Amino acid sequence: MKINLKVFSIILVFTVIFVFAAGCDLQSPKEKTKESTATDTTSTESDYPEYLNPTGYPIVKTPITLKVMVAKQPFHADFNEIKVFTEYEKKSGIKIEWDQVPASNVSERVNIVLAAGDYPDAFLKCGMSNDVLLQYGSQGVFIAINDLMETYAPNFSKAIKQLPTVIKGITQHDGNIYGFPYINSISHVAVRKIFVNKTWLEAVDKPMPSTTEEFYEVLKAFRDNDPNKNGQKDEIPFTGQGGLNDVIRAFGGAFGLYNRGSSSQFDIDESTGEMRFVPIQPQYKELLQYLNRVYTEKLLDNEIMTNDLAKMAANLTSNISGVHATWVNQAGPYTNDYEAAPALKGPNGDQMWTFVSGTILGRTGFVITDKNKYPEASMRWVDYFYTDEGNREYFLGFEGETYEVTSDGKYELLKSVTNNPDGLSQPQVLGKYTAGGGGNNPAILNEKYFKAAEMHPVSQAGTQILLPYLPKEVWEPFTYTLDEIKQKQALNDINKYVNEMTAKFVSGQSNFSEWDNYVDTIKKMGLDDLMKIEKAAYDRYAKN
Repeated sequence: MKINLKVFSIILVFTVIFVFAAGCDLQSPKEKTKESTATDTTSTESDYPEYLNPTGYPIVKTPITLKVMVAKQPFHADFNEIKVFTEYEKKSGIKIEWDQVPASNVSERVNIVLAAGDYPDAFLKCGMSNDVLLQYGSQGVFIAINDLMETYAPNFSKAIKQLPTVIKGITQHDGNIYGFPYINSISHVAVRKIFVNKTWLEAVDKPMPSTTEEFYEVLKAFRDNDPNKNGQKDEIPFTGQGGLNDVIRAFGGAFGLYNRGSSSQFDIDESTGEMRFVPIQPQYKELLQYLNRVYTEKLLDNEIMTNDLAKMAANLTSNISGVHATWVNQAGPYTNDYEAAPALKGPNGDQMWTFVSGTILGRTGFVITDKNKYPEASMRWVDYFYTDEGNREYFLGFEGETYEVTSDGKYELLKSVTNNPDGLSQPQVLGKYTAGGGGNNPAILNEKYFKAAEMHPVSQAGTQILLPYLPKEVWEPFTYTLDEIKQKQALNDINKYVNEMTAKFVSGQSNFSEWDNYVDTIKKMGLDDLMKIEKAAYDRYAKN
């Protein structure tokens, strides 16, 4: 099955606002007259464990306690005090004994407890790699949920049945699903963009560029004509936060590359129908030559190789950069001067926007282990966050405390959240009520309740501009066998070499006369073996 992003304003919007409505109650808080319950299944009550209530709340007949490790961001309150969980404990009858690990250290901590065998009943928001998920899933440490989810997680089950790409991306080679995923249903999150300062365009008397060459001319005008009007030649025309990666993905479509989305170095050669490795294609060389010109003429931030979000945002807020490529318009919350550029037409006539990701933001929002004595209750517990009510509480908090419902039925954060009188940031305020910040959630991210920078009007307008040029299919991340994982690790030097040489070609440290040697070196490093692994993974993905 293919994701046709053009047909329905991107498949990520799924079924209107969020597809999990198929198994949920979509009434507003004002319309509700009784407490929501999980969707009925075909199972009879006699099929359920004695301790468990098959539907409704509380989930269990007698209160139980689960030990859960959670990744805690700096803006999260103590998880014992976050209201979504304190209220849910009263409702569900399930108390969570939290092991709160700083998000910056959670990967290391997860690996330690798993290796030592001293792991909890479940992991929440811990963002494990798929390699870890498969390794411990195949050992039985993480339980497979696919045979249980229709009975004990009916809302989640109904949602993913309508999302074939999600099923493809979370099903391992052994046919099992080992975790509850974080799913994106918002096109504005999936479609990344190049944002251009309209005020700067007016200052240099240039229209919004439509081709890569016009874009180059705009950057030159920004460099030479003092568009920030401070009398200094301090402009850094073009910047970004993700090293060269974001810049390359942003321009890939103009050179006919990354036609299955930006999350893989592989795509399909449309002339042959065969998989190809993008970094050795002639078009990739052309792309790097273009970026080399932009870089060496100081039109692209010469610190791009080491840039991060903070550095990029500093350039924007100090008004020394007029263009940035990234997930969201970082200037958006502060000014409407920015506008997303269209899909640029490249030197060979290619015009495609491939700086787009799939629907799966993570596979390990919630993972249940074999130490858990109540896996059925744990599944019912997490299934709540795939309902409309649970999703709203998880991301927005509580009506009258963090948000209000407007007269036209929209959900808006209160000013005490967006402009807190105590000087707290929006994440800090919400972190007392909700757990959604920081990602890796067992939930569906949906436009109705998500209020971050991706939802700024500048970003939303940019998505509409780019929709006609999106790929016909966007791949979710592939899954691999344990043997393939070992082989890929052995071949990891290929990616390291590609990254190293890409940076050298763009910066001018390596001459393009070395291109053929670069390609030959990659082939000798085992590219054919890597291609076989990726092809096998793709074949499984296509069949799921």
